[in-house]
Amino acid sequence: MKMPFGKHIGKEIHTIPKDYLLWFRNNIDNLTGDLLKAVEAGLDGKPFEPPTIKERVDDARQKMLERLRGREMAC
Repeated sequence: MKMPFGKHIGKEIHTIPKDYLLWFRNNIDNLTGDLLKAVEAGLDGKPFEPPTIKERVDDARQKMLERLRGREMAC
């Protein structure tokens, strides 16, 4: 995943110096979701690729089915 803004815009996050990633993680408000996961992976020197749309839909479908099953058992 590439850095979407800032000093290292366009660079693969896992190639950005760790001291910058630490600063970024600790100083950017509301750092969440895939960008936070990519920064944390980058601190471990690992690349991060966000899930595909299909993977996200499949995950949401699975969670919905689990909630529906939970409701059926509660009745």
